[in-house]
Amino acid sequence: MIWFLEKQDHLLVCEIRRSAGPQAGYDFEIAGATGPVTIHCDSAAELIKKYLTEHSRLMRAGWRPRAGNVTEPE
Repeated sequence: MIWFLEKQDHLLVCEIRRSAGPQAGYDFEIAGATGPVTIHCDSAAELIKKYLTEHSRLMRAGWRPRAGNVTEPE
């Protein structure tokens, strides 16, 4: 799943996906102007916990969902 957050003229692209390669689990990636940061999670429970923590941090920092921005990979 991919979604976008915005703050003034700045944009973050966030993505949750199954990990590619030999490591099982999930990746939660946040990409902004300085490049992507990927957080690997071994389980769905860990992914949800880290997602909620990062989402709260970003909301406190003034980031907001961009209207009509959620896409799901085909």
